[in-house]
Amino acid sequence: MAVAGALSRQAAYIVAVDANIDEPASFLGCLGIKTAGAAGVGEALRTRQARDLIAATYGVVPDAVPTGYLRALLRIEEAGADRPGLDAFANPESYRRLFGILSNERHSRRANALRYCGRLRSGHVHAAEHLAPALVYPEIVAIMGTAAQVDRANALLDLLRRTVSTVTEEEIARALRDSLKGGSILERFARKILERADRLPDPPLPASENLRPLRSAAEIAEFGRRMGNCAGTKVAEIVLGMLYLYEVEHVLEDGSVVPLALSLTPLTNGLWMVADVTMRRNRRPPAHVLRAVLERLQNLGAVVAGPTLKAAYRQDLARLLGAHRWAAIDECLRLDVDTEDELDAVEALAAEIGEAA
Repeated sequence: MAVAGALSRQAAYIVAVDANIDEPASFLGCLGIKTAGAAGVGEALRTRQARDLIAATYGVVPDAVPTGYLRALLRIEEAGADRPGLDAFANPESYRRLFGILSNERHSRRANALRYCGRLRSGHVHAAEHLAPALVYPEIVAIMGTAAQVDRANALLDLLRRTVSTVTEEEIARALRDSLKGGSILERFARKILERADRLPDPPLPASENLRPLRSAAEIAEFGRRMGNCAGTKVAEIVLGMLYLYEVEHVLEDGSVVPLALSLTPLTNGLWMVADVTMRRNRRPPAHVLRAVLERLQNLGAVVAGPTLKAAYRQDLARLLGAHRWAAIDECLRLDVDTEDELDAVEALAAEIGEAA
């Protein structure tokens, strides 16, 4: 074994794993070996070709051992191997599974993926067996190292199917093929499909007057362009239940309408917390506008973080002492708002109304 060629080594591994070497009569009979027992097995390993050893192990004639299987054995390269073909599969069952695929499913996508995925590991055999059919491409199998990665890839595909009502298997395959042209294959594939997402999770706050949940990727992208913000990049977070976006229209006393972007994030108790409220290009609204919006959201059931109204907290003293804990939105329900910051926000509001006009 120490000086055997790579294919002979792999054949020996297969015999050790899958042949019944405790009762080797049948195995030896297939090879025409007269010596019984362990001595006969040793003789077989020394004198018979790799294809013959594999055929005897799996109970087939030598011609039934696919050449593709022999080539695949030479590509086995588990982590830490010096070069392909020298080390055994980390999971011994992979030998028989690989043989089954390349023998019985020669023209299948599984077999094609295993032929062309490059170096071969047990994880790749598992991936070919357990990936959803739409994902069985050589480039996808090649990046699957563990069962957990396979589960994650299948879960991603299920998520996309639930989220995009109009996607077909043909479109999934086409998007995946397009994604194979660059790096980060699954990420590129998922983002391409999510551009059409039209079944987002139910909004945590229902739609009401001047409060509109954004219910599709198209709506989110259009809103982001109109508001000059990054809303269009948040679809994945929304699909995963990490975020929800709303369009808010705040009406001033003079009848002017201030468009606002509202984002909510979930809490483990099932409630949703206000993460941010901004005007166009992420400018902060004046305190009186923000306060009115936050009070309304609280009445609708949203949570607003920040110091309690009964606490000794003062914004000016917190800044003086370097005790920073809260963003401007979190402090807004209190009345001790910094004058300079408020003047900046009022100027931004005036510009906002001017742009709308």
